[in-house]
Amino acid sequence: MAKVFLSHSSKDKMFVGKLASDLATLGHTVWLDTWRISVGACIVQSVGEGVEDADFIVVVLSPNSTASQWVEREWSAKYLDEIARRRVLILPALLAPCTVPTLLRSKRYADFRKSYSVGLAQLAEALSPAPGLAGVRQFFSNIVNMDEVWKRLLNDTKEVDLLVMYAATWRNTYLSLLRAVLRGGGRLRVILPDPASDRLLQLYCLRLGTPVKELAKSIRAAATEFQALDGARRGKHVEVYYLSLYMAHSCYLFDRGGVLGLYSYQRQRVATPAFELVEGPLLDYLRDDFKYLVTSKMPRFCIPQPATRSRP
Repeated sequence: MAKVFLSHSSKDKMFVGKLASDLATLGHTVWLDTWRISVGACIVQSVGEGVEDADFIVVVLSPNSTASQWVEREWSAKYLDEIARRRVLILPALLAPCTVPTLLRSKRYADFRKSYSVGLAQLAEALSPAPGLAGVRQFFSNIVNMDEVWKRLLNDTKEVDLLVMYAATWRNTYLSLLRAVLRGGGRLRVILPDPASDRLLQLYCLRLGTPVKELAKSIRAAATEFQALDGARRGKHVEVYYLSLYMAHSCYLFDRGGVLGLYSYQRQRVATPAFELVEGPLLDYLRDDFKYLVTSKMPRFCIPQPATRSRP
């Protein structure tokens, strides 16, 4: 992960302290003056070493920082490196409306003005390693270990497309974030295995060791819970489909990325490996495939039942 220097005004220390903690939680090595400069150390030397050693400088923009010559000196030193190395080293983070320095005006910034979560997601994306040509950002040996990824993707999307078996754990964990997407006028489409196809369910049950009736019940419960997110609107913002074809993978598609999970053929429960995806051929392929499924006649539309849950 990246080594990040936070250039900021001390008057914004509450925000910067939280940002530093969150970036450290994401695995980055954060240089923050209150963390790195010990009593008796030379401040100028310590800051200079921090700037020199950093992969990125995050400039927290606010009326306080743009009025500080000290902050300008910190990021200006890295600006020359950026030009010489021809790659992005300075990442603006807009905390509050202000007069952005001329040299930073052409840069896209992480926007924290209305939503801390959205700003953090944008900044985390910029700090992440460059994906490969296929658009794979990172690999996880177990899909359940992707909490920060899910939150980032769900907090920055208007549309969610899911191809899953029934996703009980994922559904229960991120139901509130799905509700938030729908409250903002978003859309959710879900494709599940057809619970009425005994032959299909038998194939899944050979691997899962689950009775057919129990699996069918879990799938129907997932459909009901997803549809309930739409409240009285019944199908306006949530669409659920049943597919009678065997799924070799799961996929979760969002506006700014996706996740591909691989199902095993072993006749036992094993960890599901997963790939986080960004824009690229693989994500395009999954989006095209999903679009084909919902517009073809292969999956049948699951008619919403009367809502039994509160509106999102």
